Amino acid sequence: MKLTKIITACVAITLCMGHKSTFAQITPIFTDKHETGGQMYPSHFVPWPPIKESEIAKKTRLWEDIVLTDEGNSFFASANSRKPLLKALVAGVLQGKIKAYASLDGRFTHALTKEEFLKEFKSKHIPGSEIKKYAIKEDSLFLKSGERTVRILGLAPIVATAMPDGTVKEEPMFWVYYPESRAFLSSHRVSSDATWDDLFERQQFKGIITRTTFHPNAPGQSK
Repeated sequence: MKLTKIITACVAITLCMGHKSTFAQITPIFTDKHETGGQMYPSHFVPWPPIKESEIAKKTRLWEDIVLTDEGNSFFASANSRKPLLKALVAGVLQGKIKAYASLDGRFTHALTKEEFLKEFKSKHIPGSEIKKYAIKEDSLFLKSGERTVRILGLAPIVATAMPDGTVKEEPMFWVYYPESRAFLSSHRVSSDATWDDLFERQQFKGIITRTTFHPNAPGQSK
């Protein structure tokens, strides 16, 4: 689906409603699991159980790319072809359900207004093609209890633009703060037993690590 069609459709909906790359596959540990659909995974929105700062022994912050053309992301890509993630994100922003942050603002300090959000699309001259890559920012938390859990903090569609010199420039279209977007994404089902939130919570993707920082004895989550 072309990006321009996605945005046009979402606007219509809104008006009607008034170091070196390596592969990472981290399995989250849920301290509050729900038995649904024969799986030990939530198939509906389940808020994260709180984690106290005193419970964290170490935090590793990761930035990863989810490349849809990677064979390890075939399920993710298939879900995206049926129910485009970008369409859900844009709809959430235009409906006021999700906040979009400036494209280079991985710390989520500047929330875009609806007008700024639409202007961002126009200023980038984005070609009418599907997004082939998403960036995520997440914390891998190692607890003093010996458990490990993953908390995704940010999500961004990546735009690839052909430059005059023949190179390709990649940059985020915008960022969303994932903890505040989970409830909305959990309302967008991609299969009979999974939503977009489920796919991210289950880590049903293969990410390519682009950056890592370590925080021994780190405090709790931070943007």
